[in-house]
Amino acid sequence: MTFRQRLGMLRKERGYTQKTFAQELSVTERCIRAYENETRHPDYFGLIALADYFNVSLDYLVGRSDRRERPLWPPAGDHQGRPYAVMYWGGSPAGCTPVDGG
Repeated sequence: MTFRQRLGMLRKERGYTQKTFAQELSVTERCIRAYENETRHPDYFGLIALADYFNVSLDYLVGRSDRRERPLWPPAGDHQGRPYAVMYWGGSPAGCTPVDGG
């Protein structure tokens, strides 16, 4: 399974459309569509944010493994009191324009 397939599958498991998922991550729908069409790829920090968000390993997210489990360290979840994705998105992942313009 490829990254685009895995991302689409994980998004659908949560019941999100591309639009609602983009709103959840505070990026544009175009960004999510580009990831799922493989016309754009998240950078390292974006991949970490997505793996954290879905609570899966990076290898699982990018299709290198069928094991969802994350390593025991660092602990999954909140980092320094911040929500999962906020720490890593840092404004503009892989050229995506944040919805809030930041």
